[in-house]
Amino acid sequence: MTYEKIFSEVQKSFKKAKISDFTNEFAFQFNITGEGKGIFYAAYKNGVLSIEPYDYKDNDVIFTVDGKTLTAIASGKLEPIDALNDGKLFIDGNREIAKELMLLIDHEKKAAAKSEKSESNPEAKTAEKESTKAAEKPAAAKQEAKSHNKGKNRGKK
Repeated sequence: MTYEKIFSEVQKSFKKAKISDFTNEFAFQFNITGEGKGIFYAAYKNGVLSIEPYDYKDNDVIFTVDGKTLTAIASGKLEPIDALNDGKLFIDGNREIAKELMLLIDHEKKAAAKSEKSESNPEAKTAEKESTKAAEKPAAAKQEAKSHNKGKNRGKK
C-alpha cells in the first residue's frame, strides 16, 4: 500500500469524526513505518480539524505505526488499545490527549456496527420499527384525548 493510499483512507475516515465530541485541542503526528512509509498530522484547534500530509513540529502525541495497522484502526476494525498491547502502535507524548484518537475513529465503528446489525438481522430492523410505532401510539392517543377534552370543557365553568 502506498503512502498516498494510506493517507487518503485515514484522512477520509477521520474527516467523518463528530467534532463536537472532542474534549481537548490536540495535534497528533502519525509516523507510518514499513510499506507506505511517511508522516502526516491530525490537529484539532479552534474548532477546526485539519488532516494534512506534513510533519507537525508542535505536536502533543506522536503515533508510530505501520500503514496496514493504521488503516485498520482508522476504519474501526482494530482497537487502538489492542494495537498498542500487541506492539503494533507506539505512543510518544501525552497519553491523556492520545485518547482523543478514539473520538476520531469511534464514528466508523458505530456506523459499521449499525450497518452490520441491520444487514445481518432484517427481523430486528422490522421489530425496531414496530416498537417505535407502538411507542408513538399512546402519545398520539393522549394528545387526541387532551384536544377532545378541551372542546368539552369550553362551555363549562
